[in-house]
Amino acid sequence: GRLLQKAFEMKHAGVSNREICNKLNRRGLGISENHISKYFSNLFYVGFISSSMVPGEYFQGHHPTIVSEEVFIQIHQTQQENSGRKNVIKRENLPLKGFLKELETNSPFTGYIAKKGAIPYYKSRGKKAVNINAQKLDNHFQGILQSLDINKSHAKELEKRIEGKLKEKLKDQFEEVEGLKRKRQTLEKRQEKLLNTFLDGVISKEIFQKSHKRFEDQIKEIKLELENCELKSSNPKQIIKKVLEISVNISDIWQQSDYEDKRRLQKLLFPEGIYFSKEKGLVRTGRLNSLFALNPQLQRDSKDMKKGDLEFKIEIPSQVELVGIEPTSKQAIE
Repeated sequence: GRLLQKAFEMKHAGVSNREICNKLNRRGLGISENHISKYFSNLFYVGFISSSMVPGEYFQGHHPTIVSEEVFIQIHQTQQENSGRKNVIKRENLPLKGFLKELETNSPFTGYIAKKGAIPYYKSRGKKAVNINAQKLDNHFQGILQSLDINKSHAKELEKRIEGKLKEKLKDQFEEVEGLKRKRQTLEKRQEKLLNTFLDGVISKEIFQKSHKRFEDQIKEIKLELENCELKSSNPKQIIKKVLEISVNISDIWQQSDYEDKRRLQKLLFPEGIYFSKEKGLVRTGRLNSLFALNPQLQRDSKDMKKGDLEFKIEIPSQVELVGIEPTSKQAIE
C-alpha cells in the first residue's frame, strides 16, 4: 500500500512510469512498466468500487484510499494527454453501432452517415450487406426499453425482489472470495517454506529469486482481485438504489442520454447486445441483465400488461418487423 501510494505521488510529480518502476521495484513494488498505468486509472484507489451486476457504475466504498480525487483526476488527464491516441469519432446518432449484431453470423454492425440527406445508417458486414435506417432501428430499441419500464407504484415490490436476487449472487461471490483467500494463504506458506529452504542452504540464490518472484507475482494478482472485490457492506444497497432509479424510466433515460451514457445503459441492460436477422427482418435482444429481468416478471405478476406484450421484452414480434428488407448490398431500410 505504501509503495503504491508513493507511485501515485511520483506520477503526480511528473515522474515517468519507467522511472517509477525502476525505483520502487527495488523496494518491493513488483509492478511492470506495462501494467502500472492500470493502477493509475483504477478508481478503487480513490475510494470507489464497481460491480459486475451493474457494469459501468461505481459506488463509494468503505476501504481506505491511497490518493485524493484531485490528484487521481490530474494523473488521469495527464495520461490521456500523453497517450498519443486519437480519439475515436463518436457518432451521436449511431448509439447501437457495434452493439447491434447480425443474428446469423454474430458480426457487429458498423454505421455511417449517408452523404445524401445526411441520414445515419447501420450496416452489416460482408457480402449481401444490409443498410438499416438508424432512426427507425433506434425507435424500435426504445420500444424494447419502454416494455421494461415499471410503474412507480411497484417500486417497493421490485426492491424486495432485487434484494433477494443480490443475496443469491453475493453468496456465490463470497465463496469465490474465500477461495481466493485460501489460495493466497497457500502461496504465502509455500513462499515462506522456500525462504527457509534457501536459508538452510538447500537451494541456490538464483533458484530462490526465480521461485520467489513467481510466488510474489501470483500473490499480487490475487490481492488485486480481492482489492476489487464487490463484497462491501454498502454496495448491495447502492446497487438496489441504482437499479430502481433506472427501472422506473429506462426508455426516457436512454433517449435523453448522450452517446456514451446510451451505450453504457444498453450494455448494462443487454450485456450481449441485440441482434438483427437479415433473413427475417427481425430485431431480437440478447440476454437481459438478471436484475432487470425482474421487471417483466413483476409486470406479469401485477397483470399490468396485456397478454402477448411480454414477448416484446425478449423478441420484437412479427408485427414490428422491419418490412422491406432484402439481403443485398444495395438495399437500404428507410
